Amino acid sequence: MLPETVSPKHVSPKRESPKSDRSLFQQRATTIAAVLDAMLRITKRNIADDENAIITHVGGKRTSLSPEAMLHDIEQQSRRYADTLREELTSIAVEAARTIQSARRADLRTSALDGVVEGVMRIFINDMLHPLHERVRAALGRHANDRDAIISEIRTMFKQVRTETLTKVVTDVAHFAYARGVFTACDATTKVCWVVDADGPACADAEDNTLAGSIRHGEEFPTGQQHPLAHDGCRCLVIPADK
Repeated sequence: MLPETVSPKHVSPKRESPKSDRSLFQQRATTIAAVLDAMLRITKRNIADDENAIITHVGGKRTSLSPEAMLHDIEQQSRRYADTLREELTSIAVEAARTIQSARRADLRTSALDGVVEGVMRIFINDMLHPLHERVRAALGRHANDRDAIISEIRTMFKQVRTETLTKVVTDVAHFAYARGVFTACDATTKVCWVVDADGPACADAEDNTLAGSIRHGEEFPTGQQHPLAHDGCRCLVIPADK
């Protein structure tokens, strides 16, 4: 028996994803490049301060070696990281908003930053601070009261954060600030669409969101986000559908 075939009239037409204008992403790259080095330096100083604080604490002969005594409250720590980057984040978000609105930069400084600091805090917590806290807790469990061994491992893990994690996380933070700035600048009554950076990493989630076409501003795309970042390294944008 021949296999059952599907009549062409029953095949759903393939939806075409919105065409992305490369100039949008080129403008974003220019905006982020102008402040990224400063953001990296500031974050490195924050990390160095945290490392020194822990090592100083462990080096004290009568200090408690409990994680609670050694580690910052993670929400306060992430707030500090975000606050020290506030000027750079504002610059990115304002330039992003100006791709949608023609307002003066000074008039956009407050509105463009809406939701940026909170989102940046979540990125720092999820992608850098929470894993770091867990590693510190594990080191304390492995070495008990051996303070020299704890200090040695602390130095190693912070070095790995600086060399292997920091650039990726701060770059994601910068791209989130830009994506949020564009999204916030869109009129609340407009339709928006998810566009993929042709030079960014491939992602099935991004493809699903792109194929959703235009939706009302503020609604969730198929993967549950209103705007990027959809994943680590996401380089997509949500823009007005008629842009």
